Amino acid sequence: MKFSIHKLLFGGGPAATEGSTTQSFSRRAFLLSGAQTGIAVLLAARMGYIAIAQNERYRGLSESNRVQTRLIHQLRFAAALRKIR
Repeated sequence: MKFSIHKLLFGGGPAATEGSTTQSFSRRAFLLSGAQTGIAVLLAARMGYIAIAQNERYRGLSESNRVQTRLIHQLRFAAALRKIR
């Protein structure tokens, strides 16, 4: 038996028929769509958990981000204005 890389990579079995190709494609499409659906369900569940169970935590964080007092030093501001002009 002779070793062939072509047979190893592309298979050395009988030629594929239209029925076997369609069956293989539909099986792969079914598995891929199932995996995508599973990931979508996981993401939706996580978003729901954050929106419902973690509501107060994120509401407080967003409020603290909205209201922040910052001091702007006048000397820096004046120096920046001089550079612009």
